[in-house]
Amino acid sequence: MRDDCGMTLIELMISTALIAILVAGFGLLLTGGWRMWFVQDARVEIERSAGAINETIMSMISQAQASSVVLSRYNSVQPPYSKVDVIRETGTGTENISFYQVGKYLYLERNGAKTIINRHIRRLSFTYPRTDDDSGLEIAVCLQKPTYEGQADTFYLSIQKVRLRN
Repeated sequence: MRDDCGMTLIELMISTALIAILVAGFGLLLTGGWRMWFVQDARVEIERSAGAINETIMSMISQAQASSVVLSRYNSVQPPYSKVDVIRETGTGTENISFYQVGKYLYLERNGAKTIINRHIRRLSFTYPRTDDDSGLEIAVCLQKPTYEGQADTFYLSIQKVRLRN
């Protein structure tokens, strides 16, 4: 038996169920799209940051004398070999430069003045690729950035080698 609308109660219930399924599916699709957007945005940001970090460190350290390089850590809580101190020759004299990790921050210290270079460092390490040759230094930077609602992290690892002046 039909009412004035021309639909039975069963047809109305089926239509409502189909609309609910479509809305739920669209919501899941939209949520997945947002997650991908945030993950991709974080990935692009940390890849750019890694490039800028490597360029900054390499350009400053490559002009240092190999004999002036000191590898250490900022304090006992920080990872081993997460700090490098160098003396760099400039046109007006020498400059004391340090790069180091404190927690998730990467610092540059030039003649006592500190600057935060990055806020997403997971691990920074400086090592010699060959123990019998101090003319080259290897820089490993691992970046980590939280993505969608802090539920996932995006990681990026970069390893660069820089030749020092003798």
